[in-house]
Amino acid sequence: MRTTALAVVLSAVLALVWAGAAGAADPRPCGNGGLRCLTVDVPLDYADPGSGTLGLGVQILPGRPDRGAVVIQPGGPGQAGLARAGGADAMRDIARITGRRTVVSVDQRGTGTTALRCAVADRPAGVAPADLTSSAAAAAACARELGDRRAFFTTGQSVQDLERIRVALGLERWSVGGVSYGTFVATSYARIAPQRVERLLLDSPLPLEGPRALDLEPFDAARRITAGLCSGGACPGVGPLVATTSRLAAVLE
Repeated sequence: MRTTALAVVLSAVLALVWAGAAGAADPRPCGNGGLRCLTVDVPLDYADPGSGTLGLGVQILPGRPDRGAVVIQPGGPGQAGLARAGGADAMRDIARITGRRTVVSVDQRGTGTTALRCAVADRPAGVAPADLTSSAAAAAACARELGDRRAFFTTGQSVQDLERIRVALGLERWSVGGVSYGTFVATSYARIAPQRVERLLLDSPLPLEGPRALDLEPFDAARRITAGLCSGGACPGVGPLVATTSRLAAVLE
């Protein structure tokens, strides 16, 4: 009961803070646990204001106003932030490890209510095309189905969306976090708006220049990490990485 009451009080305080900020949006209560939601309209094409708009879903778990806010960027690309947050519980965990900051979750363009959909790509989760040739054909068919509109769903556009959302919330600065591909969005945002970033929180970060072809980073890191974990005889029976992997593959066969 005390937790619920505290959430209501913090929601009211944060609403007053936003209402007092110039041009700030007024998030509405939604769901359980003190969550607040709003839709932020952003240009489809930042170079052409008349190109139309996209409505991006934003979800907020109010924290201590004196602690600031943190926005979390999901991975993928293609993971919806609001769906990934899993409701108030997951956002509350983020608030706890970030010092009771206000937590902001965002559906990046191309996800959630603005999801890009291709008939050829609609398949059950985990079911991939049979080979690279069919994957390439599926990608080409999807590109044709989306048409020129697909050019407006890029990392660069998502970075500009973040700045629009910060302004809409009336925040002077915020911390920016991300997971996997989300770290690339976070660091790209920090590059164009460093004065708006209090700090970065990066989980499984991608290189600043973006992911490498064939996703080779984990393979590069595996030897170093395995050697560190298994030093001093901590992994009996585990030898060189290639030989150990070959023995494991033989057992699995």
